[in-house]
Amino acid sequence: MAMDKVLALKNQSIPEQVELKNMRAAVEAEKTRDAFAKMSEHKKLREALEIDPEKDYKKGTIAAENQQFQDSVAKKLPFINKWLSEAVCVAANTIYLIGAVTGGGKSTTVANIIIPILEEKKRILVISNEEKRNHVYARVACRNLGLSFFKWTKNQLTKSQCEMINEECERLEEFMSVIGTDYQENPSFVCTPEGLELIFNTFSVNHDVILFDYYQNISRSINNPDPSVWMHQEKFCYFINEFKNRFPGPVFVMSQLWPTNKKNTMDFLERIKGRKMIGDVSPVHIEIRTNKDDYTSIFHIHKDRLWNCDGFQVLLGFDREHGRFVIPDEEFKRKSAEWIAARAYKVANDEEEAKKKEAIQTAEVITEHEIAEILSPAQEEEHDLNFDGID
Repeated sequence: MAMDKVLALKNQSIPEQVELKNMRAAVEAEKTRDAFAKMSEHKKLREALEIDPEKDYKKGTIAAENQQFQDSVAKKLPFINKWLSEAVCVAANTIYLIGAVTGGGKSTTVANIIIPILEEKKRILVISNEEKRNHVYARVACRNLGLSFFKWTKNQLTKSQCEMINEECERLEEFMSVIGTDYQENPSFVCTPEGLELIFNTFSVNHDVILFDYYQNISRSINNPDPSVWMHQEKFCYFINEFKNRFPGPVFVMSQLWPTNKKNTMDFLERIKGRKMIGDVSPVHIEIRTNKDDYTSIFHIHKDRLWNCDGFQVLLGFDREHGRFVIPDEEFKRKSAEWIAARAYKVANDEEEAKKKEAIQTAEVITEHEIAEILSPAQEEEHDLNFDGID
């Protein structure tokens, strides 16, 4: 093909060759004009945004920026308790993706993340698309007071205990802000990428930490009617990846995981429900694996770009009386043995009660067909008259 072009060029007359050369020059000139036009557009954009490359690049500030990040690592915030704090570095400009299977303790972990941060007098913004605002406050208050949040939801606490929780919620508001599913009575704020972007950008001011619960509930969009959930989650991922670089603190994101079994041995990233891009933009992956049989939990660090603690696991006990994670020492083992025995007794007692109830119901159920087989026609008529007279 190239040889054909050469031969064609040789066969052209001198004027034709000059004309072809001029045409090529005209095309190159047009490209140059387009390039300058684009440069002019960029110049106008810079002027509109008041960007000064010399001023805004901030030369000579790298050392200060490095020192700021090193200080955030040196003054790292606590993570749940002192044992986990030794394994997890909670620093600024970092997304911490914390996952568990459904019913695996995410909400309990949320309260346990919040409390030690509040004890450091740091302000935390909690964004929940799963619970109402007052429920988030009550959960943290119950954890602080050593009361049962489950009993609070069932209205099984005393009046004085409920008053204590209300007072604790008011105290928590000093350092804790919550945006829940009832924000402005519109769940779209916390379930769409557009609403979350608005909340993150608006309410992050004057806060040191952000906790978002949870990723998979990003299920729709305000601007995009496309029903594909992964598209909405992807948009959020792009936003949060950019946001974390300008937010001067850590961002915790709670996530649901698919369970593992003999057929499903996928790693953490593959087990994330929905769009897995959230794992790509998160430097730290932590999985919570709960064992409800012995009240223990394993915190498995699958990925850690800060301290390189990949594969590190921390075994903790769950103190059900106070709703907190503790070291599984002899005292905890003694308590957990009592809880296990009490649970076994309750299960056995419930089964016995169920059997008694079933036996009573079986004994009381006598159908009209069975009565008819026993009674004579005259007795059956008398029986019907007697039953008709009962109100």
